[in-house]
Amino acid sequence: MQIDESFELPFSQAVVWQAFQNLQMLVDCLPGAQLTSPEGQTPLELAFQIKMGPIAAAFAGQGEIAYDADKYAGRFSGQGTDRKNNSRVKGEARFSLHESAGPITRVDVSVEFALTGALAQFGRIGIVKEIASNITAQFAANLKTRLVPESSGASPLTPEPVQASVAPSLNLGRLFWQLLKQRFMRLLGRG
Repeated sequence: MQIDESFELPFSQAVVWQAFQNLQMLVDCLPGAQLTSPEGQTPLELAFQIKMGPIAAAFAGQGEIAYDADKYAGRFSGQGTDRKNNSRVKGEARFSLHESAGPITRVDVSVEFALTGALAQFGRIGIVKEIASNITAQFAANLKTRLVPESSGASPLTPEPVQASVAPSLNLGRLFWQLLKQRFMRLLGRG
């Protein structure tokens, strides 16, 4: 399955590129994700927790990140397993940064993944794309709060972590109800 998303950040390409070099910060900005190994370790050890109603999953796995500084792009590939419900995920996320006037940087993300096991039943493309849009929006909002305006004279990255302990699990149930509400509002012509 492939999902393509984009979002904009009100910062220069150089500032956003610097942020994308800070893997710990990126993981902290992603709901439900946790880096469980030192940032420089290869392969990286990661954990990702999701919850949808009575179903909860805690994936543990490994991944690698690669950057192409000339193109302001990179990719993350990885795989993980939830041993409790015997679900597996494997995939690759590619990203690229594109500067506009302002300064504004558009971040394009393309994710290709395969999900097997009990959680695969939630793999309907429409639902997954809407959930991915909401996760992307949460990630972009978290990242935006971590960056400071270049005109402030401060370092573009705030020094304190977003969270000091284990990341809360991604609650897909709450996302599902938000999606349902958005669809209902669109049907009524209010969205």
